[in-house]
Amino acid sequence: MLESVAIFSVPSVSATSGLWSAAMALCALGSLSLSPVVFKYPAIRSLRDDCHRERIVALTYDDGPSSTLTPEIADVLGEAGVRATFFLVGSQIPGREALVDRLAAEGHELGCHTLSHRHAWKTPPWRTVADISDGYDALARWVPSDGIFRPPYGKLVLNSWLHVRRRRAPFVWWTHDSGDTFRHLPPATKVAERIQRDQGGIVLLHDSDRSNPAHRRFVLEATRTLLSVGRAEGLRFLPAGDVVRAVTKPALT
Repeated sequence: MLESVAIFSVPSVSATSGLWSAAMALCALGSLSLSPVVFKYPAIRSLRDDCHRERIVALTYDDGPSSTLTPEIADVLGEAGVRATFFLVGSQIPGREALVDRLAAEGHELGCHTLSHRHAWKTPPWRTVADISDGYDALARWVPSDGIFRPPYGKLVLNSWLHVRRRRAPFVWWTHDSGDTFRHLPPATKVAERIQRDQGGIVLLHDSDRSNPAHRRFVLEATRTLLSVGRAEGLRFLPAGDVVRAVTKPALT
C-alpha cells in the first residue's frame, strides 16, 4: 500500500523545477521558430496583393542546379523569352559551374538557398546560420553577399532571420506552391489555373535531381502551362527579386 501511495505522490520540488526548466526551454525554442512568422506572412500577403494589382508572374525554381532538369527549364524559358529566378544550393554547384554561368548569361536571377539545405526548425541555430553563410560563400561568383535569399522549406528561426537581415539580403517568398514536391502530384496545370484566377503571383517550383521521372515531367509541363496562360492573360513575367524590390514595403522584404 505504501508503494502504491508513493507511485501517485506529487513530484518533489527538484523534479518540479526540472520540468519547469524544460518547459521554459521548449517555449524559448518555440519563440525562436515562430517570431519570424511576424514578418513572413505579412510579406506574403503583400506580395500576393501587389502581384495581383500589377498583374505580375514570377517563376522560381529551388534546390538546383540539376544537370538534367535545369537546362531543360532554361530551354523552355529561353524559347518564351522569359527570365526566372533560381535559388541555388551551394553543394549542388561543383561540376555545374558552366550551367550556372549559362543561367546568369541568359539573364536569369540567381539567389542563395544555403549550402546544404538544412531545415531551420530541425537544426541547431548556429548550424543554420553557418549553412546560410557557407551558401553565400559557395555562390559568391554569381550571388552577392546581399543577394536574394530563400530559406529551405520556407522555415526560419530568429537567428537565421537576423543573420539574413544583417546582410541586407531580401527574403523572397512565394504565393503559389506548384505542388511538385507533394507525395501525390496534383495536375501540372493546377497552379496555372490559380495564377489565372488571382491574376498574378510568385510560383514555387523545384529543379533538383529527383529519382521520380514524374517530377521532371510535372515541372516542365507546369512551366509551359504557366507561360501559356500568363501570355494569354496579358500578365507580365519578372524575376522574383525584381517583384520584391519593386512592389513590397522594405520592412517586409
